[in-house]
Amino acid sequence: MAIHTDFWVVVGTAAPVIALAAVVSTFDALVIGARTQVEWRPHGGRRFPPGLWPYLGNAAVFLLQLLLFIISLGSLALDRDVAPLGPVLLMEALALFALLWAAAGSARLRWRSVYREAYAKQAEAKQAEAKRNARDRQSDQDPPPSEPGQA
Repeated sequence: MAIHTDFWVVVGTAAPVIALAAVVSTFDALVIGARTQVEWRPHGGRRFPPGLWPYLGNAAVFLLQLLLFIISLGSLALDRDVAPLGPVLLMEALALFALLWAAAGSARLRWRSVYREAYAKQAEAKQAEAKRNARDRQSDQDPPPSEPGQA
């Protein structure tokens, strides 16, 4: 059976690029997860802290790309196909899907943290306005101070 040199060169070239994207996305997920970690409560219905699922997805992508890179280098070094092409294509497609899933999870965490901050600022402004209104109502109800010597 003939070696598919071009295929293995493409796989060996794409694997480090996809792995680098996973590493960058992992850092993003960890930063966002660390920022929202304070808001996570172990008994609040969630089983895992925020940022863990994107982190695990990116770790799986990185390890899969490492495996594919080793297989492609082995195929090129041995001058024969070390693995069948179909499963390798399937693994690449799964890795890209997992990378997309992890990036979507990171974006969801980022959106939730931004929304939470905006909601907290809005609630704080409403609370300050309610205090001002209560103070104004209190001052309207108080009788004006009488001057000494009048009565």
